Formats: sequence, C-alpha cells, structure tokens
Amino acid sequence: MPCVIADNVFYSKDIVPILQNNCYRCHSAASDVAGILLDNYSALKFYAENGFLFGTISHLSGYRPMPDDGGKLSDCNIAIIKKWIDTGTLQ
Repeated sequence: MPCVIADNVFYSKDIVPILQNNCYRCHSAASDVAGILLDNYSALKFYAENGFLFGTISHLSGYRPMPDDGGKLSDCNIAIIKKWIDTGTLQ
C-alpha cells in the first residue's frame, strides 16, 4: 500500500495517532519514563523544531533511536512527521 500524505499535515489529525501507537507508552504524562513528554502540542513542537524528534525517529547518528523497544516507525509515518515539521507544525 503506497504512502499517501496530505498537502497539509496536522498535529491533532495526523500526528497524534502515530504518537499514541508508538510513543505515549513511555513519553506521556501518564507514563513518563525519561522526562520527555510528547503528549501535548507545545512540547512536541519544541522537539520538532529543534530537530530532536526527526533525529530520533529516523535513527540518525547522534540521536538515541526511538521507539526504544528496538522497532522503528514505518517509512510512511516518518514521512508524515517530516512533512508536518517541514510545513510548520500545524496544530
């Protein structure tokens, strides 16, 4: 199935479901494991704009690969998050 990415990617509609399925088990107010909370727009926007979010989910050198359970987000999910970042982290 090809990856279809909308022209506009939104936090609430497109990004939250990816994070709920892959990140919130460790990075939410309900289960804060490492002090990095991704379950609110302001915090996530900070990590998106400073390159941390993309670096970790893409497993780039110099970043701790996430998710930490040994898996990696699908190429499609990474592309959706990248587009969200590149188009201004729309809420």
